[in-house]
This record gives sequence, C-alpha cells and structure tokens, in this order.
Amino acid sequence: MNGLSHSAGATRRLLALALSITATLAAWPLLQADGRSEAETREMRIAGAPFVVELAVTADEHHRGLMYRPGLAEGRGMLFIYPSDAPRAFWMKNVRIPIDILFLDGDGKLVGISPRAAPCRRDPCPLYRSGAPARYVLELPAGTAERLGLRAGDRLELPDDLPATAP
Repeated sequence: MNGLSHSAGATRRLLALALSITATLAAWPLLQADGRSEAETREMRIAGAPFVVELAVTADEHHRGLMYRPGLAEGRGMLFIYPSDAPRAFWMKNVRIPIDILFLDGDGKLVGISPRAAPCRRDPCPLYRSGAPARYVLELPAGTAERLGLRAGDRLELPDDLPATAP
C-alpha cells in the first residue's frame, strides 16, 4: 500500500508540474511583450521620413504607453488616439527612455512639443502638457522633432484608417 500511495503522490506532482509548464509556455509570448499582445501599427510619414507607429487606443493602452520598454528604435513611435480635442498631460512614470512628445489637434496640426522628455526618476513626476487642445499624442525617440525640424503649427499627415476610440 505504501508503494502505491507514493506512486500516486508522485503522479500528482508530475501532473501539477506539467500543467505549470504548459501554462508558462502558453503565456510566454505575453510575458515577453510586457503583457502586451501584438500591437496594432500604422505607417506614416513625418516631414518626409517613414515611421511605423504603434496605436494606443484604449484606456489601458493609454495608461501603459511606453512603460518598461528598454528602447524605441529610430523610425518607430507610439500614436495615442483620443475621441476629441482636449488639453492633454503626459508623464514619464516607468518610462525608461527619453522621448519627444508631440501634441496634435484633430486635423494633425502640431499644437505642442515636449522635446527630450526625460524618464521620471522619483515622485512626483513632472507633467508634459499639450498647451492647446489635442486629439493625438505622438511619442518618438528623443531628438527626432529637432532632427526633422518640426515646429508648432506644422501639419502632420495622419494615417487615413485610424480606429475610433470610445468617448
């Protein structure tokens, strides 16, 4: 009886281990992407230069933004989409890299730029404000706005097929 009991216990432990490994392997792609599934992207040209931007449409995507990312490659960015023009404020909590933050109105007009916004090292984190109502916020690698000669009042061509957001 003792040998049978030991064998049943070992089988249960092996089964629990197998289930744990299976769950970990199933979740691995999500863990590798900081809990994100494959992000929706669009191509856009900024001052003639091609960019691929991730879309941040939902409240959760707005909140997470570029948090915990080790870097942002040249030619990449994140476009935050809101339902209407309104004053916007961003902070750099848990963002590990400096970025340029561009605020655009519903027509794609650049209404504000926060160049080289630095990661927040301690609370309270500073806020980077739009300065005017903005519907879109575009985050790019630090120095991109200066390199491309972007100025408030410039108009950026937004992708035609942007998803709608919930109000």
